[in-house]
Amino acid sequence: MLLYFKTSNNLSYREEINFSMIAGVFSEHLENTIQIEKYKTKALKTSAIYGANASGKSNLLIAIANGVVFIQNSFTDSLAFDKMTQHLNRNDEKNKSKPTTYVYGLLIDGIQFEYSFSFNKDRILEEQLLEYRTQKPIQHFLRKFDSEKNDYNWNFSSLFTGKKDTVKEMTNSKTLFLTIGSKTELMVSIKVMYWFRNNIVWSINNDSPGNISVEYTLENILSFPDHKKVILEFLKEADFTIIDILVEKTQYGFKGTTLHKTININGEPTLTAFDLTTEESTGTNRFLSWIGVWLDILNNGKTLLVDELGNSMHSLLSKYLITKFHAENPQNSQLIFTTHDTNLMTQDIFRRDQIWIVDRDKTAHIYLVGTKRII
Repeated sequence: MLLYFKTSNNLSYREEINFSMIAGVFSEHLENTIQIEKYKTKALKTSAIYGANASGKSNLLIAIANGVVFIQNSFTDSLAFDKMTQHLNRNDEKNKSKPTTYVYGLLIDGIQFEYSFSFNKDRILEEQLLEYRTQKPIQHFLRKFDSEKNDYNWNFSSLFTGKKDTVKEMTNSKTLFLTIGSKTELMVSIKVMYWFRNNIVWSINNDSPGNISVEYTLENILSFPDHKKVILEFLKEADFTIIDILVEKTQYGFKGTTLHKTININGEPTLTAFDLTTEESTGTNRFLSWIGVWLDILNNGKTLLVDELGNSMHSLLSKYLITKFHAENPQNSQLIFTTHDTNLMTQDIFRRDQIWIVDRDKTAHIYLVGTKRII
Protein backbone atom coordinates (compact mmCIF):
# COMPACT_ATOMS: atom_id res chain seq x y z
CA MET A 1 0.00 0.00 0.00
CA LEU A 2 1.23 3.50 -0.82
CA LEU A 3 0.99 5.76 2.23
CA TYR A 4 2.69 8.85 0.85
CA PHE A 5 5.05 10.15 -1.81
CA LYS A 6 7.35 13.17 -1.69
CA THR A 7 9.61 14.61 -4.34
CA SER A 8 11.49 17.81 -5.13
CA ASN A 9 13.31 19.34 -8.12
CA ASN A 10 11.43 16.88 -10.29
CA LEU A 11 9.68 17.62 -13.60
CA SER A 12 7.45 20.66 -12.98
CA TYR A 13 7.86 20.48 -9.18
CA ARG A 14 10.61 22.76 -7.87
CA GLU A 15 10.09 22.65 -4.11
CA GLU A 16 9.14 19.50 -2.20
CA ILE A 17 5.60 18.29 -2.77
CA ASN A 18 3.92 15.94 -0.33
CA PHE A 19 1.16 13.64 -1.60
CA SER A 20 -0.47 11.50 1.08
CA MET A 21 -2.92 8.62 1.08
CA ILE A 22 -3.35 8.82 4.87
CA ALA A 23 -6.96 9.66 5.74
CA GLY A 24 -7.89 12.73 7.73
CA VAL A 25 -10.13 12.74 10.80
CA PHE A 26 -13.34 13.17 8.80
CA SER A 27 -16.19 10.80 9.55
CA GLU A 28 -17.86 10.64 6.14
CA HIS A 29 -17.55 7.67 3.77
CA LEU A 30 -15.63 5.36 6.07
CA GLU A 31 -16.10 2.69 3.39
CA ASN A 32 -13.58 4.69 1.32
CA THR A 33 -10.84 4.07 3.89
CA ILE A 34 -8.64 1.19 5.02
CA GLN A 35 -8.10 0.65 8.73
CA ILE A 36 -4.43 0.37 9.75
CA GLU A 37 -4.71 -1.19 13.19
CA LYS A 38 -1.08 -0.97 14.29
CA TYR A 39 -0.93 2.80 13.83
CA LYS A 40 -4.55 3.54 14.80
CA THR A 41 -5.13 5.41 11.57
CA LYS A 42 -6.71 4.92 8.16
CA ALA A 43 -5.50 5.01 4.57
CA LEU A 44 -7.52 6.09 1.55
CA LYS A 45 -8.64 3.66 -1.11
CA THR A 46 -8.74 6.35 -3.80
CA SER A 47 -7.57 9.89 -4.50
CA ALA A 48 -8.69 12.16 -7.35
CA ILE A 49 -6.33 14.84 -8.65
CA TYR A 50 -7.74 17.89 -10.46
CA GLY A 51 -6.04 20.75 -12.24
CA ALA A 52 -5.99 22.80 -15.41
CA ASN A 53 -4.02 21.74 -18.46
CA ALA A 54 -0.25 22.06 -17.87
CA SER A 55 -0.86 22.45 -14.14
CA GLY A 56 1.30 19.46 -13.25
CA LYS A 57 -1.24 16.83 -12.23
CA SER A 58 0.03 14.23 -14.72
CA ASN A 59 3.59 14.92 -13.59
CA LEU A 60 2.73 13.74 -10.09
CA LEU A 61 1.86 10.29 -11.41
CA ILE A 62 4.80 10.33 -13.83
CA ALA A 63 7.16 11.17 -10.96
CA ILE A 64 5.88 8.25 -8.87
CA ALA A 65 6.22 5.89 -11.85
CA ASN A 66 9.67 7.16 -12.90
CA GLY A 67 11.02 6.50 -9.43
CA VAL A 68 9.60 2.97 -9.43
CA VAL A 69 11.13 2.22 -12.84
CA PHE A 70 14.53 3.43 -11.63
CA ILE A 71 14.28 1.33 -8.46
CA GLN A 72 13.41 -1.71 -10.56
CA ASN A 73 16.14 -1.23 -13.15
CA SER A 74 19.04 0.66 -11.59
CA PHE A 75 21.21 -2.48 -11.49
CA THR A 76 20.33 -4.03 -14.87
CA ASP A 77 19.89 -0.93 -17.08
CA SER A 78 23.17 0.94 -17.60
CA LEU A 79 21.24 4.01 -18.79
CA ALA A 80 18.74 4.05 -15.91
CA PHE A 81 20.55 6.79 -13.97
CA ASP A 82 21.01 9.00 -17.03
CA LYS A 83 17.29 8.73 -17.76
CA MET A 84 16.47 9.86 -14.23
CA THR A 85 18.70 12.96 -14.41
CA GLN A 86 16.64 14.19 -17.36
CA HIS A 87 13.65 14.75 -15.06
CA LEU A 88 15.01 17.58 -12.94
CA ASN A 89 12.97 20.80 -12.81
CA ARG A 90 13.84 23.17 -15.70
CA ASN A 91 11.90 26.23 -14.60
CA ASP A 92 15.02 27.68 -12.94
CA GLU A 93 18.62 27.27 -14.13
CA LYS A 94 19.73 27.02 -10.50
CA ASN A 95 17.97 23.66 -10.25
CA LYS A 96 20.59 22.02 -12.45
CA SER A 97 22.94 21.97 -9.48
CA LYS A 98 20.34 20.95 -6.89
CA PRO A 99 19.50 17.37 -5.86
CA THR A 100 16.33 15.60 -6.89
CA THR A 101 14.63 13.65 -4.11
CA TYR A 102 12.22 10.73 -3.97
CA VAL A 103 10.46 9.43 -0.83
CA TYR A 104 8.03 6.49 -0.76
CA GLY A 105 6.01 5.70 2.35
CA LEU A 106 4.76 2.11 2.12
CA LEU A 107 2.70 -0.29 4.22
CA ILE A 108 4.03 -3.82 3.77
CA ASP A 109 2.53 -6.68 5.80
CA GLY A 110 1.02 -4.14 8.18
CA ILE A 111 4.34 -2.33 8.86
CA GLN A 112 5.28 1.14 7.63
CA PHE A 113 8.49 1.51 5.63
CA GLU A 114 10.01 4.65 4.17
CA TYR A 115 12.44 4.34 1.31
CA SER A 116 14.15 7.43 -0.07
CA PHE A 117 16.97 8.44 -2.35
CA SER A 118 18.39 11.64 -3.82
CA PHE A 119 20.79 12.35 -6.66
CA ASN A 120 22.33 15.07 -8.79
CA LYS A 121 23.61 14.89 -12.37
CA ASP A 122 26.71 12.99 -11.26
CA ARG A 123 25.72 10.42 -8.64
CA ILE A 124 23.37 9.07 -6.00
CA LEU A 125 23.80 11.41 -3.03
CA GLU A 126 21.82 9.63 -0.34
CA GLU A 127 19.75 6.46 0.07
CA GLN A 128 17.89 5.30 3.16
CA LEU A 129 15.46 2.62 4.32
CA LEU A 130 13.43 3.10 7.52
CA GLU A 131 11.01 0.73 9.23
CA TYR A 132 8.44 1.97 11.77
CA ARG A 133 7.74 -0.88 14.14
CA THR A 134 7.32 1.80 16.82
CA GLN A 135 7.23 5.58 16.63
CA LYS A 136 11.03 5.59 16.57
CA PRO A 137 12.12 4.20 13.19
CA ILE A 138 14.71 1.52 12.60
CA GLN A 139 17.26 2.85 10.12
CA HIS A 140 18.07 -0.34 8.23
CA PHE A 141 20.64 1.42 6.10
CA LEU A 142 21.85 4.89 5.27
CA ARG A 143 24.23 5.62 2.44
CA LYS A 144 25.39 9.24 2.18
CA PHE A 145 27.96 10.78 -0.12
CA ASP A 146 30.78 12.68 1.58
CA SER A 147 32.13 15.29 -0.87
CA GLU A 148 35.28 15.91 1.19
CA LYS A 149 36.51 12.35 0.98
CA ASN A 150 34.74 11.67 -2.33
CA ASP A 151 33.19 8.48 -0.99
CA TYR A 152 30.09 7.21 0.81
CA ASN A 153 29.49 6.88 4.53
CA TRP A 154 27.41 3.83 5.48
CA ASN A 155 25.28 2.98 8.51
CA PHE A 156 23.42 -0.30 9.09
CA SER A 157 21.06 -1.46 11.82
CA SER A 158 21.82 -4.67 13.70
CA LEU A 159 18.63 -6.13 12.20
CA PHE A 160 19.87 -5.64 8.64
CA THR A 161 21.59 -8.96 8.10
CA GLY A 162 23.02 -10.64 5.06
CA LYS A 163 25.89 -10.04 2.66
CA LYS A 164 25.74 -6.27 2.94
CA ASP A 165 29.50 -5.78 2.50
CA THR A 166 29.35 -7.68 -0.78
CA VAL A 167 26.40 -5.55 -1.90
CA LYS A 168 28.29 -2.37 -0.93
CA GLU A 169 31.13 -3.38 -3.24
CA MET A 170 28.64 -3.99 -6.08
CA THR A 171 26.91 -0.63 -5.58
CA ASN A 172 28.41 2.17 -7.64
CA SER A 173 27.61 5.88 -7.68
CA LYS A 174 24.75 5.46 -10.17
CA THR A 175 22.99 2.39 -8.79
CA LEU A 176 20.74 1.82 -5.79
CA PHE A 177 21.82 -0.33 -2.86
CA LEU A 178 18.20 -1.48 -2.39
CA THR A 179 17.99 -2.83 -5.93
CA ILE A 180 21.23 -4.76 -5.71
CA GLY A 181 20.48 -5.96 -2.18
CA SER A 182 17.19 -7.46 -3.32
CA LYS A 183 19.09 -9.75 -5.67
CA THR A 184 21.12 -11.18 -2.79
CA GLU A 185 20.15 -12.42 0.67
CA LEU A 186 19.31 -9.03 2.23
CA MET A 187 15.81 -9.97 3.35
CA VAL A 188 14.46 -6.49 4.17
CA SER A 189 15.56 -5.30 0.74
CA ILE A 190 13.80 -8.26 -0.86
CA LYS A 191 10.57 -7.46 0.97
CA VAL A 192 10.56 -3.79 -0.04
CA MET A 193 11.61 -4.50 -3.61
CA TYR A 194 8.79 -7.01 -3.97
CA TRP A 195 6.33 -4.15 -3.48
CA PHE A 196 8.02 -2.00 -6.13
CA ARG A 197 8.12 -4.88 -8.59
CA ASN A 198 4.66 -6.33 -8.07
CA ASN A 199 2.30 -4.01 -6.21
CA ILE A 200 2.10 -0.85 -8.30
CA VAL A 201 0.68 -0.53 -11.82
CA TRP A 202 0.06 2.54 -13.94
CA SER A 203 -1.55 3.82 -17.13
CA ILE A 204 -0.13 7.26 -17.84
CA ASN A 205 0.64 7.43 -21.56
CA ASN A 206 0.99 5.13 -24.54
CA ASP A 207 4.68 4.56 -23.85
CA SER A 208 4.36 3.75 -20.17
CA PRO A 209 4.93 0.17 -18.98
CA GLY A 210 1.67 -1.52 -18.06
CA ASN A 211 -0.41 0.70 -20.35
CA ILE A 212 -3.98 -0.57 -20.32
CA SER A 213 -5.41 -2.28 -23.39
CA VAL A 214 -8.66 -4.12 -24.10
CA GLU A 215 -6.56 -7.17 -25.02
CA TYR A 216 -5.79 -7.72 -21.35
CA THR A 217 -9.51 -8.12 -20.62
CA LEU A 218 -10.06 -10.33 -23.66
CA GLU A 219 -7.23 -12.62 -22.60
CA ASN A 220 -8.81 -12.89 -19.15
CA ILE A 221 -12.18 -13.77 -20.66
CA LEU A 222 -10.63 -16.51 -22.77
CA SER A 223 -8.41 -17.92 -20.03
CA PHE A 224 -10.62 -17.68 -16.94
CA PRO A 225 -14.33 -18.55 -17.20
CA ASP A 226 -14.92 -17.18 -13.69
CA HIS A 227 -13.51 -13.82 -14.78
CA LYS A 228 -15.83 -13.77 -17.78
CA LYS A 229 -18.85 -14.17 -15.52
CA VAL A 230 -17.74 -11.24 -13.35
CA ILE A 231 -16.94 -9.08 -16.41
CA LEU A 232 -20.39 -9.69 -17.89
CA GLU A 233 -21.90 -8.75 -14.52
CA PHE A 234 -19.86 -5.54 -14.59
CA LEU A 235 -21.30 -4.69 -18.00
CA LYS A 236 -24.85 -5.47 -16.87
CA GLU A 237 -24.58 -3.33 -13.73
CA ALA A 238 -23.12 -0.47 -15.79
CA ASP A 239 -26.19 -0.64 -18.06
CA PHE A 240 -24.52 -1.90 -21.23
CA THR A 241 -26.64 -3.95 -23.63
CA ILE A 242 -23.86 -6.51 -24.18
CA ILE A 243 -25.04 -9.93 -23.04
CA ASP A 244 -22.00 -11.97 -24.04
CA ILE A 245 -18.46 -11.59 -25.34
CA LEU A 246 -16.82 -14.20 -27.55
CA VAL A 247 -13.03 -14.22 -27.73
CA GLU A 248 -10.66 -15.98 -30.08
CA LYS A 249 -6.90 -15.88 -30.22
CA THR A 250 -5.43 -14.93 -33.60
CA GLN A 251 -1.90 -14.51 -34.91
CA TYR A 252 -2.27 -10.77 -34.19
CA GLY A 253 -3.59 -11.05 -30.64
CA PHE A 254 -7.13 -11.44 -29.29
CA LYS A 255 -10.30 -10.72 -31.25
CA GLY A 256 -13.49 -9.83 -29.38
CA THR A 257 -17.07 -10.17 -30.58
CA THR A 258 -19.96 -8.77 -28.57
CA LEU A 259 -23.51 -10.13 -28.64
CA HIS A 260 -26.55 -7.87 -28.28
CA LYS A 261 -30.26 -8.58 -28.10
CA THR A 262 -31.91 -7.25 -31.26
CA ILE A 263 -35.11 -7.72 -33.29
CA ASN A 264 -35.13 -9.55 -36.62
CA ILE A 265 -37.16 -8.64 -39.68
CA ASN A 266 -40.13 -10.60 -38.32
CA GLY A 267 -40.16 -8.66 -35.09
CA GLU A 268 -38.75 -11.57 -33.13
CA PRO A 269 -35.92 -11.33 -30.59
CA THR A 270 -32.54 -12.47 -31.83
CA LEU A 271 -28.83 -11.96 -31.17
CA THR A 272 -26.56 -9.80 -33.30
CA ALA A 273 -22.79 -9.94 -33.27
CA PHE A 274 -20.58 -6.83 -33.34
CA ASP A 275 -16.82 -6.62 -33.79
CA LEU A 276 -15.55 -5.11 -30.55
CA THR A 277 -12.77 -3.01 -32.07
CA THR A 278 -14.50 -1.64 -35.18
CA GLU A 279 -18.21 -1.63 -34.32
CA GLU A 280 -18.37 -0.83 -30.61
CA SER A 281 -17.78 2.70 -29.33
CA THR A 282 -14.50 4.05 -28.00
CA GLY A 283 -16.17 4.36 -24.60
CA THR A 284 -17.20 0.70 -24.63
CA ASN A 285 -13.66 -0.37 -25.53
CA ARG A 286 -12.23 1.91 -22.85
CA PHE A 287 -14.60 0.56 -20.20
CA LEU A 288 -13.83 -3.05 -21.15
CA SER A 289 -10.11 -2.26 -21.02
CA TRP A 290 -10.52 -1.14 -17.43
CA ILE A 291 -12.56 -4.11 -16.24
CA GLY A 292 -9.76 -6.66 -16.63
CA VAL A 293 -7.30 -4.39 -14.86
CA TRP A 294 -9.86 -3.54 -12.15
CA LEU A 295 -10.23 -7.25 -11.32
CA ASP A 296 -6.47 -7.74 -11.16
CA ILE A 297 -5.99 -4.71 -8.89
CA LEU A 298 -8.93 -5.56 -6.62
CA ASN A 299 -8.04 -9.24 -6.32
CA ASN A 300 -4.35 -8.70 -5.59
CA GLY A 301 -4.18 -5.58 -3.39
CA LYS A 302 -2.23 -3.43 -5.84
CA THR A 303 -1.94 0.34 -6.26
CA LEU A 304 -3.11 1.70 -9.63
CA LEU A 305 -2.11 5.10 -11.07
CA VAL A 306 -4.27 6.42 -13.91
CA ASP A 307 -3.91 9.62 -15.90
CA GLU A 308 -7.28 10.91 -17.17
CA LEU A 309 -9.49 8.14 -15.83
CA GLY A 310 -12.64 9.44 -17.52
CA ASN A 311 -11.10 9.70 -21.00
CA SER A 312 -13.67 8.56 -23.62
CA MET A 313 -16.10 7.45 -20.90
CA HIS A 314 -19.30 9.00 -19.61
CA SER A 315 -19.17 10.35 -16.06
CA LEU A 316 -21.59 7.66 -14.90
CA LEU A 317 -19.20 4.92 -16.05
CA SER A 318 -16.30 6.54 -14.20
CA LYS A 319 -18.52 6.90 -11.14
CA TYR A 320 -19.50 3.24 -11.39
CA LEU A 321 -15.86 2.07 -11.47
CA ILE A 322 -14.88 4.30 -8.54
CA THR A 323 -17.81 3.31 -6.31
CA LYS A 324 -17.11 -0.33 -7.14
CA PHE A 325 -13.56 0.25 -5.97
CA HIS A 326 -14.81 1.68 -2.68
CA ALA A 327 -17.45 -0.97 -2.04
CA GLU A 328 -15.81 -4.21 -3.22
CA ASN A 329 -12.16 -4.02 -2.19
CA PRO A 330 -11.30 -6.95 0.09
CA GLN A 331 -7.54 -6.78 -0.56
CA ASN A 332 -7.21 -3.05 0.30
CA SER A 333 -6.25 -1.96 -3.21
CA GLN A 334 -5.72 1.70 -4.10
CA LEU A 335 -6.54 3.95 -7.04
CA ILE A 336 -4.89 7.33 -7.67
CA PHE A 337 -6.08 9.16 -10.76
CA THR A 338 -6.19 12.50 -12.52
CA THR A 339 -9.32 13.82 -14.19
CA HIS A 340 -11.02 16.91 -15.61
CA ASP A 341 -14.47 15.48 -14.86
CA THR A 342 -15.98 17.83 -12.27
CA ASN A 343 -19.12 15.68 -12.15
CA LEU A 344 -17.09 13.31 -9.98
CA MET A 345 -16.11 16.08 -7.56
CA THR A 346 -18.94 15.40 -5.16
CA GLN A 347 -19.30 14.26 -1.56
CA ASP A 348 -21.69 11.59 -2.81
CA ILE A 349 -18.58 9.74 -4.01
CA PHE A 350 -15.55 11.11 -2.15
CA ARG A 351 -14.44 12.28 1.25
CA ARG A 352 -12.93 15.76 1.46
CA ASP A 353 -9.43 14.33 1.89
CA GLN A 354 -9.67 12.33 -1.33
CA ILE A 355 -9.72 15.40 -3.58
CA TRP A 356 -6.46 17.12 -4.55
CA ILE A 357 -6.04 20.30 -6.59
CA VAL A 358 -2.82 20.97 -8.51
CA ASP A 359 -2.03 24.60 -9.32
CA ARG A 360 0.82 26.77 -10.60
CA ASP A 361 2.14 30.01 -9.16
CA LYS A 362 3.53 33.02 -11.05
CA THR A 363 7.06 31.59 -11.09
CA ALA A 364 5.86 28.39 -12.82
CA HIS A 365 6.26 26.47 -9.58
CA ILE A 366 3.74 23.63 -9.52
CA TYR A 367 2.38 22.59 -6.17
CA LEU A 368 -0.32 20.45 -4.58
CA VAL A 369 -3.18 21.98 -2.65
CA GLY A 370 -4.14 19.58 0.10
CA THR A 371 -3.77 18.69 3.78
CA LYS A 372 -0.45 17.19 4.88
CA ARG A 373 -1.25 13.82 6.41
CA ILE A 374 1.58 11.58 7.53
CA ILE A 375 1.62 8.81 10.14
